[in-house]
Amino acid sequence: MGFFDSDKKLFWGYTAAAVNVLVDAYGSLLTKQHAGSLNTFDISLVRFGSAAAMLLATALAMRICALASRPMASRARRRRDSSDRQATSGSVGSVEWFRLPPLSRAVWLRIGLGVVFVTFICPALSNYALFEMDLGLSLTLMSLSPLFSLPIGWMMDRKPITRKDLLGSCLAVGGVAMICFE
Repeated sequence: MGFFDSDKKLFWGYTAAAVNVLVDAYGSLLTKQHAGSLNTFDISLVRFGSAAAMLLATALAMRICALASRPMASRARRRRDSSDRQATSGSVGSVEWFRLPPLSRAVWLRIGLGVVFVTFICPALSNYALFEMDLGLSLTLMSLSPLFSLPIGWMMDRKPITRKDLLGSCLAVGGVAMICFE
C-alpha cells in the first residue's frame, strides 16, 4: 500500500466520521422533536428491532444467492473441501462466515460486555439525557468520550497513556467545552 492509498483511506475515514456526526446530530434532533410518548426503551426497540430485521433479511438474501449460484454437485465438494480445510487450518478464512471464532471465555465476556454497553445501555442513557436536557448540551456531553477512552484503554489493555494521547484528548474536550459555553 502506497502513500496515496493511505491518504485516500484517511480521507474517507474522516469523511465517514463527519457524516456520522451530522447524521447522529440530526437523528437526535428528530428523536427529541418527534418521540412523543415513547420512552428510551421504546425507541431502542424500534431502533434495534428494525436493525435486526434488516440484518436477518440481508443474511437470508446472501445465503439464498450463494446457494442459488452454485450447482448441487460442486456444493457438496465445496462443503467437503471446506471441512478439510477447517480441520487443518482452523476457522480462519473459512467459507462458513456464520461460525463464531474460537476465543477464550474471557475474550467472549469482554465482547459480550461491549455489546451490552454499546448496543443497549449507551443508546438508552443517550436518549434519556436527550429528553431531560437541552439538545446542544446533551450532544456536547456525549462528545467527551476521548477523555474517558484513556483510562478505559489503560484498564482493559494496559495501554500506556502517552503525552500525545493526553494532549489530543484535552484538545478534543477543550473544543467541545468551547462549543458548550458558546
